[in-house]
Amino acid sequence: MCYSADIKVVMITGDYPITAQTIARQIGLKNPDKVITGKELEQMDATTLQARIKEVNVFARVVSEQKLILVNTLKAEGQIVAMTGDGVNDAPALKSAHIGIAMGEHGTDVAREASALVLLNDNFSSIVSAVRLGRKRFDNLKKACISRPPGCHCCRSFWAGKRWSCCPSTSCFWN
Repeated sequence: MCYSADIKVVMITGDYPITAQTIARQIGLKNPDKVITGKELEQMDATTLQARIKEVNVFARVVSEQKLILVNTLKAEGQIVAMTGDGVNDAPALKSAHIGIAMGEHGTDVAREASALVLLNDNFSSIVSAVRLGRKRFDNLKKACISRPPGCHCCRSFWAGKRWSCCPSTSCFWN
């Protein structure tokens, strides 16, 4: 489901490699047999990590600092990074990600505080649904801006990626 939406899913876990591989296969992650462990990550320089992170989707026996390194490496590659987490050890990576998503049911208060979003039902498919809905809304906004006059302040702000206050006709669009 994620791959068809052009979303790359990466598992970063403290679990043992065999456990991570089994879960990766069960959930349909690409390349579940390629795993980088925390020990291997410790030995890698930034250039090697940038090359390997493109082909590996499973990171096992990873500690908090390494999660942060992985998130920052993905960001440096130009990826928009959403990180899910539930523990205190996830907080730095949740804070660093473009979108930190904490587990609401079983997550710690620290993880929830560090995150931009709290997933109330702890269900990953809710993220996929939210992305789908967000993309629809974004597409609708683009269509609405195309039909506006060229000098429309709302549309110029939208395309520039700035906060924007809407003219009355656009505010109806939001309702």
